[in-house]
Amino acid sequence: MNLETLQTNIKDNNVTTSFIIFVNNEGNTFLANQYVDAISSVKELKITYIEDYTSLIPDKNDIFGCEVALDTKALYVYHCNEFDSNDEALKGITNLVVICNKVTNEELFKDFIIKMPKLLEWQIKDYAYSMAEGVKTKKLDWLIEMCHEDIYRIHNELSKLMLFNEHERDLIFDMLVEEHTFDDLSTYVIFDLTTALLKKDLKTVCSILEDAEHFDLEPLGLQVLLTNNIKNIISIQLDRTATAERLGMKSGQFYAISKSCGYYNKEQLLKIFDIVSSADYMMKNGDLSNDKLVEYMVLNMLAA
Repeated sequence: MNLETLQTNIKDNNVTTSFIIFVNNEGNTFLANQYVDAISSVKELKITYIEDYTSLIPDKNDIFGCEVALDTKALYVYHCNEFDSNDEALKGITNLVVICNKVTNEELFKDFIIKMPKLLEWQIKDYAYSMAEGVKTKKLDWLIEMCHEDIYRIHNELSKLMLFNEHERDLIFDMLVEEHTFDDLSTYVIFDLTTALLKKDLKTVCSILEDAEHFDLEPLGLQVLLTNNIKNIISIQLDRTATAERLGMKSGQFYAISKSCGYYNKEQLLKIFDIVSSADYMMKNGDLSNDKLVEYMVLNMLAA
């Protein structure tokens, strides 16, 4: 299969291919992830990320001939740098997508490989314009330049505007510029991760961490922002009369944080606040290393 055929099938709402290998261009997984989302939507399947694709292959040495019980409502997605397999049984697995940078045995899987093209400037602009309808294209061109045409950062920044109606977005964009939101875009990758954690949005959390290599994800920045956001959520959620003025916040900040309220009860919020606070204490005492900080907070918050 080629990309053009897949695009046509998606538009026709008729994707019949069960096994696909997406090979990234220059390690950029963005396009492949977009197609995975489209395929899951067309086939009405839930995206399920797996760490070991071999678990989906029937055991050839099983004397009882038992088949692997696959979830018929799942689209299995396996990420790796180099896909190194010589097992033809993979071709028969239902609803499996591999996303990689290289396929060792291209000849064996040539009928299932789709190589992702490099994103061109017009494609990046077209994506930004369609995602942020309501914002003047001249302003979006400026943001694209600020992001150095990095599609991950562009998507990350424009996602903030999706909270607002189309007719509000141009004004909100101006407000974000005035508040210097776009001056240090890496900080807002952390903002989106904290928001996803606070909303229990596991899919977004996984997506951000999966693509963390494309961002400067500063663990200490995550800890500080999480602590501040939890404090603000507690202040807003537990006080129905809270206002931006009373809490000393800008109206945009108050609105964004209020959107993260209600996902945890009072006891859970206090537990999470203890988690992020203890992380700071453990870091200062050498009980938690910098490279383990993100993992510690993410796992403990999702378990709260």
